[in-house]
Amino acid sequence: MMGLGSALYFHKAITNPYNGKPFTRNIRPLGDVKLFLHRDTKNKDMPDRWATMRKPRIIVEHFGSGILNRFAAVLICDTDKGNQYLAQLEGPEHSRWHEEETRQWTPQQKQEAHQILAELRRFVRETLKEVRGASMAEQQDIPFLGRYLPAENEADDELAQGAASRPTGTESEDESGVKRTRSKSETVRGVARKNVRPRVEVMDDVPAPGPGPEPGPFPDPGPGPHPPGPDPRPGPNPGPGDEDEIKILSPRDVRFRAFRSGDGYRIVLQSDDELSGRLKLRAVGETGKFTVDVTEALDEVENKQLEVKPSMIDDVSLDAGVKKTLRVKIDSDTDLVLAMGG
Repeated sequence: MMGLGSALYFHKAITNPYNGKPFTRNIRPLGDVKLFLHRDTKNKDMPDRWATMRKPRIIVEHFGSGILNRFAAVLICDTDKGNQYLAQLEGPEHSRWHEEETRQWTPQQKQEAHQILAELRRFVRETLKEVRGASMAEQQDIPFLGRYLPAENEADDELAQGAASRPTGTESEDESGVKRTRSKSETVRGVARKNVRPRVEVMDDVPAPGPGPEPGPFPDPGPGPHPPGPDPRPGPNPGPGDEDEIKILSPRDVRFRAFRSGDGYRIVLQSDDELSGRLKLRAVGETGKFTVDVTEALDEVENKQLEVKPSMIDDVSLDAGVKKTLRVKIDSDTDLVLAMGG
């Protein structure tokens, strides 16, 4: 829920914007979209949020952002065409813009609406980064970094008993203070521990089949009339729906590598066998794996766009022993560590 304080700062963003004017970008088919931003680095009560509006100038929804601090911003689309388009993406409560709020739209139209909304969010993110300043180093969240940092030890800041607190001002060959080193003649006892390599297992999202009866020979129904019904014996024809089932590529069969490249990511795939199917992506963090919102995927080998769904890339084909490179764009405020689902 938005408080009165946030609303006042959103109003200030419109009446007293950064640099005296809004940031603008032409986004088809909406037309010119404006972002009014107000920043006061001395005011700790700034909400660090941005809101969305269309022509009626009523706040639809608002979002927080960690890209910039001490700011408030309002994204406004007040063109006739853009206002009419975004109105169809609002539900009865007028509380969000989302493709699922549309009525009788085709899947292709919904996918287009999803990309337009992603472009609006990208416009806001890029503007906030621009205001923050290109000279500031990008912050990155490195998974599991805490495991490799030393633990804090407050006792190290205290002086040991008998240690000097300041220089003595005299030269001497004798060691002063507390002696911490072992004598050379002292015997060191201990048992060396064997360094055991960690075992890595590939976990699939699909659970293993449970226990059940082993398949066995099917009884011969014998001569004579038989009541109609499905034949339990396997036949050459697949069951209903098998032809439409799309295989999800598994990390057991595909070698996967992903890295940041420009405004997106590059993914390198390779398999020992010829495969085709869907590529499922996840983002890896300290608390587990998270879904990602894939907005665009380009097969750089065949130079063609691939169909995408949230966390899925369709129609990925791999030749045996040949590397396949994909250029992927993901809707995210931060850099991600990508992993392959299965």
